[in-house]
Amino acid sequence: MRQKWKKEGKRMKNRQKRMALLLSAVLPVSFLWGCGQAPEEQTVEDVAVVETASPEVGEMKLSADFIATISPDESVYVIPKATAEVLEVKVQAGDVVEAGDVLAVLDGTMAQMQFDNAQISMRTAQIQLTTHSVLITFNTVRALPP
Repeated sequence: MRQKWKKEGKRMKNRQKRMALLLSAVLPVSFLWGCGQAPEEQTVEDVAVVETASPEVGEMKLSADFIATISPDESVYVIPKATAEVLEVKVQAGDVVEAGDVLAVLDGTMAQMQFDNAQISMRTAQIQLTTHSVLITFNTVRALPP
């Protein structure tokens, strides 16, 4: 058995010697082959073109856009004293207004007609009052029978 191991040991040594010899021949050749290649030429496309500028002192502006919801601190409902058709709105939602500001222009046609009717009724009542006053003065007014 010892002889068998000795033979195998010799074979291993021979293999190692052959491998060492092969590597000692291949490594220098591959090294020389890699170093012997011509360098690649760089084209304009491979080179980055850079512009330089002198530093300057200046002003930088920073701006940003934000999305938000704005709500008022206080809201007031306006209740009109008369009903009419709105001809023009003078303010927009969110406008700040003060007491006495005109908010809208209303159509006054119906209000004017109601005013005219009220004046006619008032004149009629005045005429009736004057007539009854004259009749009372001359004692011609009599009570109606029941």
